[in-house]
Amino acid sequence: MFSSWSSIASVTLALITIGSLGGATEVEPAERVGAGAKAKRGRLVVLSSQDGRILKRLKGGQRGDEYGTAVAREALPMADPAQSGAVGAPGADGGAGRFYGIHTDSGRRLWWIGGEDLSGGAVERFGQSMVVLGHINGDSMVHWAVGAPGTGQPGGAPGTVVVLHAPDEQQLVERFRVEGSERSRFGWALWPSDDDGSNFFDHIVVGAPGEANASKETAGAIHRFSALDGTHSWTVVGRKKNQHLGYALSGLADRDGDGVPEILAGAPGGGRTVGRVFVISGRTGEVLKQIEAPAEGDRFGFSVGRVDVDGDSVVDVIVGAPSTDGDAGEETGAVYAYSGVDWSLLWSREGESAGQWFGTSLFVSGQDVDGDGLRELAVGSMMRFADKPKGELVGAVDVVSPARDQVLFSVRGKKRADRLGSTIFGGFSDLDGDGASDLLVGSPRVEDLFIPE
Repeated sequence: MFSSWSSIASVTLALITIGSLGGATEVEPAERVGAGAKAKRGRLVVLSSQDGRILKRLKGGQRGDEYGTAVAREALPMADPAQSGAVGAPGADGGAGRFYGIHTDSGRRLWWIGGEDLSGGAVERFGQSMVVLGHINGDSMVHWAVGAPGTGQPGGAPGTVVVLHAPDEQQLVERFRVEGSERSRFGWALWPSDDDGSNFFDHIVVGAPGEANASKETAGAIHRFSALDGTHSWTVVGRKKNQHLGYALSGLADRDGDGVPEILAGAPGGGRTVGRVFVISGRTGEVLKQIEAPAEGDRFGFSVGRVDVDGDSVVDVIVGAPSTDGDAGEETGAVYAYSGVDWSLLWSREGESAGQWFGTSLFVSGQDVDGDGLRELAVGSMMRFADKPKGELVGAVDVVSPARDQVLFSVRGKKRADRLGSTIFGGFSDLDGDGASDLLVGSPRVEDLFIPE
């Protein structure tokens, strides 16, 4: 079940059982829960988007904090809007999690909010996901939604999405929250959705990849709520066991002509499940298109995104399938691009080594690096091993030109369990003065992860 309640008024707004929701749409179904991180501080690595030079390494605040699991940039209290960003550290404070405001040039942590100290009560793994909502109530401050999906274990805190605002322009505080069930991992992924083209996102789309559909465990689901008060809009639920719908979310231009951008939702499944990506109407929740994996067990839909691959000025769908077996060996990983016009396969590329997990994360570069008129794609490989001296698992990021089918540059992690490339975000300050915004790459440094099985 989920509920939405205001931490300001301390009154319950809704309490609805998922199975009874009107208009829920079924779609066609794995889970390993990490035992926790070793005692290492997570990191953010700032890369030049032009050549991959490491410009800065920003350390987390605590050992085991998983700093860098989520990152975004937008105006924050006590910071220049052009030089502020947010970082999630869901392993901090023993798994309660933290949401940090940072100075993007220096990496200095300006302030933080802890999942154990929220006004509406404690949550678990606060900072696993985040999205910027804009000026949702007409004030001058930007609002945020932060996911706290919990551990997915019986007896744990329910998955929660917390909407934050800054009434005093000094600090973000809880405005209201929406809750899912304790094992649903509600809030694992978030995406903003807009109805009317205003200067804010009036809805939040929430992924709950651990949610059950009747007897179908971890079928997964996505939900859409008002960003103003948490009112439920629609739900799409998975149809198969271990489908994990809602593990990854992104957006796409309006395809059904109702004026609202659509939602891309990944359902990567696990070892014996065919992964899928669903194109879903942002307004109604209707499934407009299903894109099915070339083979089962490749976790197709682990990551999703959009970029114009073929230069026709139509944004195409990008899908990561990181456990795809390739020419280099098992679980090399692959990335696929599908036409935004007719959904045909336009391009694909495999990783370069066995066990790499190429396609863990995706982000479109803000600049055209190679001058071909098209934007490049940054691809994370969180399982990639170092070549030497000990072949340790470090992770990597490749910047790839789909038009040329070529890796322009590659950056590896430095230490065991760095997991560099777990998340990628662009549009940050130009630290090296080359006229291009830099890439901020997460290196949360964890041994165990929640991965569909």
